[in-house]
Amino acid sequence: MHELIGTEPTLDFDFVRSGKLVVHRDANAMQNALRLLEFQRALGCEQQALNADACVELEPALSHVKPLLAGGIHTPSEETADCLRFCEGLAAVLRERGVRLLMNTPIDTLRLNANGDVEALQKGAPLATDHIVVASGAGAAHLLKALHIRVPVYPLKGYSLTFDLQPETVAPRLSVTDFSRKVVYARLGDRLRVAGIADIEGYSLEADPIRLGTLHTETAALLPDLTGSITAREWTGLRPATPRGTPIVGPTRYRNLWLNVGHGALGFTLATGSAALLADWLASSAGHELRRTFALSN
Repeated sequence: MHELIGTEPTLDFDFVRSGKLVVHRDANAMQNALRLLEFQRALGCEQQALNADACVELEPALSHVKPLLAGGIHTPSEETADCLRFCEGLAAVLRERGVRLLMNTPIDTLRLNANGDVEALQKGAPLATDHIVVASGAGAAHLLKALHIRVPVYPLKGYSLTFDLQPETVAPRLSVTDFSRKVVYARLGDRLRVAGIADIEGYSLEADPIRLGTLHTETAALLPDLTGSITAREWTGLRPATPRGTPIVGPTRYRNLWLNVGHGALGFTLATGSAALLADWLASSAGHELRRTFALSN
């Protein structure tokens, strides 16, 4: 992604290296986080442990809950951006390069043709393709079922609230994770995105008002200035998760069918890296350690 930003300076998607602060309300949880911090440092990740005073000094929007904090872990290198704006901007870049994007073109099913290759059918007719990459999120398992390919990808329903911020609104500048509440707060330009919850209840996209109410309640408790005067946009979606949390990227038993699924809550984080890995795999059959890690066979 950093390479893409360097080569496409007009690509604007609220990308910023804001840093992330994970706050802990429980002393035992903070001690566990300190042990994990040492492990992360051994891998080259720069992190700092902060007490409650330092957390609020770093992110003043948390002053309201300072008495409730046991401490926090700050990672300066963490970045935030708007994934929708990224996709829209990337689509514009691709069109400028001559790529044809078929929008609002649902794939009905996948089938084998007489040559043993996979075809994607749209309104009963096969699309002209050299290769097919299934990157359909939580819908991947259903789409691949026709080819008797089982992928362990399951839908985890999550919720988010998006607040349009005014200049005077007290809201975090950093990305903040409330560890015990399992809620994240991320500023995206002049908006604040609040997200959380992971429900296992099938493929329904119907929002549960109780779960949305939980997000509203947590936001009001952490950021009372925010919820009193701003109406949030509510959203729900399905995270395509695997049991181990590892995405599935790579080939299938069919020559022209490839997978890029199962990224869970890290779809945006892993998107460009997964695409680069898959593009390299399509271009060459040489071995690669990452390929073994993310292959369906693993």
